[in-house]
Amino acid sequence: MTRWLASIHVLTIDHSKTRFVEKSNPPVFEQPNRQNDVECLIVNQEQVHCVWNKNGAPGVNYTFSSWFENNKESNCTNYLIEDNITIGCKRDCKREDKFSDFYTILRHGNETKSKKIHALKKKVKLNPPTNVTVKIGSDSNLWFYWNQSTPRCVDNQVRFRINNKPWDSTHVPSERLSYCINLPSSNSRYEFQVKSKITESCGDSDIWSDWSDPVAWGFNNSTNTNIKEPISVWTPVLYVVGAITLILLIIMLLRHERLRIILIPVVPKPLLSSPEIELPVGQKTSPLQVEGHPPTSVWPLGLVSVLQRPDERRFQSQLQRAGLPCTRVRLCLPL
Repeated sequence: MTRWLASIHVLTIDHSKTRFVEKSNPPVFEQPNRQNDVECLIVNQEQVHCVWNKNGAPGVNYTFSSWFENNKESNCTNYLIEDNITIGCKRDCKREDKFSDFYTILRHGNETKSKKIHALKKKVKLNPPTNVTVKIGSDSNLWFYWNQSTPRCVDNQVRFRINNKPWDSTHVPSERLSYCINLPSSNSRYEFQVKSKITESCGDSDIWSDWSDPVAWGFNNSTNTNIKEPISVWTPVLYVVGAITLILLIIMLLRHERLRIILIPVVPKPLLSSPEIELPVGQKTSPLQVEGHPPTSVWPLGLVSVLQRPDERRFQSQLQRAGLPCTRVRLCLPL
């Protein structure tokens, strides 16, 4: 730290913190070039991630060094690279380091491009919860569970939706790793996700973790972590083949009357009335009986067709063709 003090000769006290500033100039670390501005956050209370490409990709490779208060400066050993250009750095940290100021320096060759002090207490981003599961409990309620790498001092937020409707979100108290829906409907689909952040009592981070992987339950009362179920490539093919088959069947029925009669037989209407035909005087009538024929005789086919479509003149002419001597016959249908 001695080389920093060589160009600094004004000492101010601000809320019990010692702060060095240049004479008649703003603090050294507080006004970096915006194009080379460095932004940092603590990931899962295990690593510090810093990037300097928020305002555009840098055109050159920078070297980066950093340290926490009361520690020594160290050069970056794990750069983030994009298109062969360094855009960030990752370094390890301890859980309690978030309460200390974090110093960063960005250089290009011998030229210093950025100097900055970071307060990271409210910039802690946890990893998303893992091992998310959902199942029906012994109490017939639907239970959603998850695991958190740092269960203490963690607030959780659960969101769920039913049948792909808009999400409903609810807060889950610290150190609780489950959420319950009372008496779910087996005919509905329930989908869950959860995210976490540090509680107020342990630093009160402003950054939530990403949402966990989704998990769903419903319809067939089973858990399904793969929400996007792909449709089989054969499904549309079967739909097309079925539609073509139906169209061909309709065309065949319309063009082939014989096939239509076989598949859909026509039921004849019952006779509501029949013509009266007189038999010779004194001759008793009986079903399907005429003069010169025994009672058991069967009427000719032409006569039967006339019975279905009664017409007196045609009926008499068919009697003559059949060789029946009687011209006046009364037809008696069987009861």
